[in-house]
Amino acid sequence: MPLLQTIGNAASRAWQRLGPLGPVIGSDFQLISTQVLSANATSVTFSSIPQTFKHLQIRLTGRTDSAGSASDLCVTFNGTSGSYAYHQLYSTGSSVGSLGYSSSNSGNKISSVFAIAGGGATTGAFGTGVIDVLDYTQTTKNKTVKSFGGVTNNLVIGSGLWLNTSAVTSIVFSLQSASNIVSGSRFSLYGWN
Repeated sequence: MPLLQTIGNAASRAWQRLGPLGPVIGSDFQLISTQVLSANATSVTFSSIPQTFKHLQIRLTGRTDSAGSASDLCVTFNGTSGSYAYHQLYSTGSSVGSLGYSSSNSGNKISSVFAIAGGGATTGAFGTGVIDVLDYTQTTKNKTVKSFGGVTNNLVIGSGLWLNTSAVTSIVFSLQSASNIVSGSRFSLYGWN
């Protein structure tokens, strides 16, 4: 096989293994479960998560029935009331900003992972995002999350921390406000090593 062709094939394989948030060379994503809402819901839950991967990734498209153009999506692990910390960089199209909380029990969740479309957004617009949960089976360290997502002019890059060393066995997605995630929203859970 010519050297150029060999290099080209290797480069192609490496490119195919790039994840949305960076390289995952040597790893393949495996779909664990997908939930597509057939009716409005206050939350989406993945339970009995297999403990056979190193990391988890959630890919989603979502919309809410809130009054605004965007709603903050939040994450809770294992239904716990433990402390969560999070940081966020965001853009609204006309301004940029940041926020962060070092230890928040407010709602017992990582708040504001990113924004998805609200009821006030353009008809048919859904927000999209990717969330990585790193080392979710490790019981010697707290769990970290990184996220990227947005809708229309709203873009959010975030990180979060669950101040608990338990392995993640369930994940609940909910909203910061008392709204519903609407029918047609899709949440897919992947595992990767």
